[in-house]
Amino acid sequence: MIKKLSLSLALLILVAVIVRVGNVSAQTAGNNLNLTISPSLLDLTTTPGGKLQERIRVRNNSTSPLNLSVQVSKLTVGDDGQPTPAQPSDTDSFLSWLKFDNRKFTAQPNEWTDVNFTITTPPDSAYGYYYLLRISPDLSAASTTNSATVQGELAVPILLTVQKDGAIAQAKLLDFKTDNFISQYLPVNFSVKMANSGNIHIRPKGNIFISGQGVKQLGTIDVNFEEGTIIPGATRTFQASWDDGFLVRQPVMENGTAKIENGKPVTKLAVNWDKLTHFRIGPYTANLVMVFDDGKRDVVLEKAVTFWVIPYKIIAGIIVTVVILFFVIRWLLKRYVRSQISKNKIR
Repeated sequence: MIKKLSLSLALLILVAVIVRVGNVSAQTAGNNLNLTISPSLLDLTTTPGGKLQERIRVRNNSTSPLNLSVQVSKLTVGDDGQPTPAQPSDTDSFLSWLKFDNRKFTAQPNEWTDVNFTITTPPDSAYGYYYLLRISPDLSAASTTNSATVQGELAVPILLTVQKDGAIAQAKLLDFKTDNFISQYLPVNFSVKMANSGNIHIRPKGNIFISGQGVKQLGTIDVNFEEGTIIPGATRTFQASWDDGFLVRQPVMENGTAKIENGKPVTKLAVNWDKLTHFRIGPYTANLVMVFDDGKRDVVLEKAVTFWVIPYKIIAGIIVTVVILFFVIRWLLKRYVRSQISKNKIR
């Protein structure tokens, strides 16, 4: 019944309308910090008492030398997944394990510079430790040299796992929901909120399976296939969207970027004529399957949510049109009947 209704509505509309980690570059406005850093994240593993010799590479993409310095902070990750420096506590002695050959250096134009460092773990170390290397202009050096004076900062997360008995990779699926219980059009936006309740970082990923209109699998949506990390004690929300439909709201683009008004993206209704049979209306179910590796096996977390897609403006327009047509036809019929009666009387 819903299939027939969907096809009928689609035809009515037709008639009525004939409508994982790679290199990272940073650049700031004004005086530009124009650098490329490789890699953009380091995921390291060692043992208690071990020593790692590592490096990051920095390329100065500008035409002038840049005096740069490296700072080390404790890493936290916000709900949006963005790495953020945190104030270390008295127990965060792991920051002293990391030593640089040189904390300050001059990056020559259009050249790569190696930043070498070591991480030496004490015998009693264990599990997960998280650093944020922050590369920024050394303004004190810039004032005494001919190099350019710029502003900005680039950050490189370091995820360090110290292998030892007792390591726990554990996650909780806190929430799985849509932005709205009833959506007028696609896309339907999903958010998946997870927490790391273990003592080492995890990279969960999964899929959302959409069913409805009598079809068990209308679509499959990837969740965190970029393998974003959740560090111990942190929560993170992953976003996903279902936009496989005939009528879809799309962002309005200006100069290659989405137009924003009052802090929200401006959208327009797009009609995908090649997906005429994908007219979405009625109740749907989204089944989430998230998977993470606990070191022994893949652990599966599942949750489901129900939502509706109801293009109520179109439906209201069709109903109003039908009602108007009904009264117009009724009025025309009455007029026709009266004219016929009048003709018969005259005869």
